[in-house]
Amino acid sequence: MVALIVIGSILLFLLLVLLCPVKLSVTYQETLSLTLRYAFVKIRLLPSKTPEKASAAKEKKPKKEKKPPSEEGGKPKSFFQKLKEQHGISGLLYLGKELLKLAGSSLKGFFSHVVVYHLHGDVRIATDDAAQTAIQFGQACAVLEPCMAVLMPLVPKKKRKDVKLYVAPDFTSEVSKIGVYAEVGIRPLFVFSTVFYALFRFIAIYVRAGQRAKERKAENDGQTQPIPENPTKAV
Repeated sequence: MVALIVIGSILLFLLLVLLCPVKLSVTYQETLSLTLRYAFVKIRLLPSKTPEKASAAKEKKPKKEKKPPSEEGGKPKSFFQKLKEQHGISGLLYLGKELLKLAGSSLKGFFSHVVVYHLHGDVRIATDDAAQTAIQFGQACAVLEPCMAVLMPLVPKKKRKDVKLYVAPDFTSEVSKIGVYAEVGIRPLFVFSTVFYALFRFIAIYVRAGQRAKERKAENDGQTQPIPENPTKAV
């Protein structure tokens, strides 16, 4: 009984850990700032170091000496060349098509669990010429509107909490300004489920591609098998 209580408590704790959302905050005001939050833990990803510390770390880093390539072995074959030899062109095309399908379905499943808590964008277009400001404003709208039209449907509407995008020309200034604040989150449970699903699908696709390559090789060997000549009769 005690063992069941301990196991149940551990499983409940793991479930709570996996259901606690991981949040990523992005802020851009002349400099980019990235912050990762999980429960009570807060990690600043960018800026990670001050410029002075970063330059000091670069100076202290020793330079690695380049080793001359070995003349005996020659150039090693790349992963793509090995795949090409193993599967052929048709096998590579099949593998690429299946992997693209897998990437699309995995990304669709991943984004369906993403929650957009905040997405605020403030873009002010400004130049020293009013006509040029109007032209650049039109160009900015022509780029941003299709991007939003493609990205927003990836996240379900009920999971988009606060989305605001403001783009306007500023004829009183000569310098354009861009301000972005975004906060998105996802539960680790959905991340692990998506990763494991993609991994198992990838293994199945790779095994299927290997079987197809073996079958094609067997067919080619059967077609190219030499036909024995008829023995000549002795007179």
